[in-house]
Amino acid sequence: MKTLPYLILILSLYGCIGRNNCELSTQKFDLNLAYEESLDFSFCNINPNYFQLHFSGELEGDILLLEYYKFSGNGKIDTLITADYYANEFIFNYRPLGKVKGDLEFKISLL
Repeated sequence: MKTLPYLILILSLYGCIGRNNCELSTQKFDLNLAYEESLDFSFCNINPNYFQLHFSGELEGDILLLEYYKFSGNGKIDTLITADYYANEFIFNYRPLGKVKGDLEFKISLL
């Protein structure tokens, strides 16, 4: 009976660690050109329920992400998008809305 709390702790930690490993970054690309990339998360061995798209860096201009999310920047940006998602393949879409300057990093996690 004393091992039950340890077993629960180990299983909880395993669940947290396993989910954090399901993160991929997009390739670097020219922010002034439309970009699309398919990211394969099948290595995670999970059935995802949602995604997190975290992007950060420098941005001057307007961009559209995932066909729905419009962002305007004039300096540093650090943003997280979260929504329901149920597939192991994630299609990342980026489109500049006019002239864009900066350097952005995009990381996607399925959870």
